[in-house]
Amino acid sequence: MKICPQCGTPLERRHEKDKVIWICPVCGYSMEDKNAGKMNLKGITFKPAEKKGGDIIEERQKFRALSEITSCPKCGHSPVYYTSLQTRAADEPPVRIYKCPKCGYSWREYS
Repeated sequence: MKICPQCGTPLERRHEKDKVIWICPVCGYSMEDKNAGKMNLKGITFKPAEKKGGDIIEERQKFRALSEITSCPKCGHSPVYYTSLQTRAADEPPVRIYKCPKCGYSWREYS
């Protein structure tokens, strides 16, 4: 993409005969692309991002803290792991996500 040096508008690419010309739709500025014959005009191809080895986060890294106060509502086990996430606006309290190490049940608490 090229920008017009006079008004700053993105230039449009047009093919005329065997030339490529960039024209500004606002002010009418035009310039010939001298590198058009050397470039590959087939387009841009994107490769999917490579997945790295650490996709699965270990529970100890994700849920770092233990809560002695809260117990699992499903099995009653205490302590449970928890973590806090700021999912809403900054002026609202964070969401606490709990996970029971005994039965694997997880739940959220909106304070």
